[in-house]
Amino acid sequence: ARLGLHAADAAPISAGGITAAASLTLWALLGFESASVAAKRVKDPERTIPRATIIGCVAVVIIYILSCTTVILLTPSAELAKSGAPFADLATRFWGSGAGEAVAIFAARKVKSPESRSFAII
Repeated sequence: ARLGLHAADAAPISAGGITAAASLTLWALLGFESASVAAKRVKDPERTIPRATIIGCVAVVIIYILSCTTVILLTPSAELAKSGAPFADLATRFWGSGAGEAVAIFAARKVKSPESRSFAII
């Protein structure tokens, strides 16, 4: 079996795909822009803001790695391949349908919320 990315496997480039990628990228960068607002209210902003940004990014990376690894290790690959909501399916598998529905509702509410500045696929 060959591993890796191949040009034949790539999705075709389209205006919709570029728009979606640009939207997600700019949404992610909104957090960095928001950090400059707090610069007036913290002690030693030249040191504190970059440090907090790096610590926050590292914390998010660790959370994502742990949560995705948990889903991958605890969900059978065939079930995972068919899943449209792997986190909700995992919650259902271990804690029942109520937990799965709660995860799905939380994810939908978080993504739809106007005050939300995060993007999640759960």
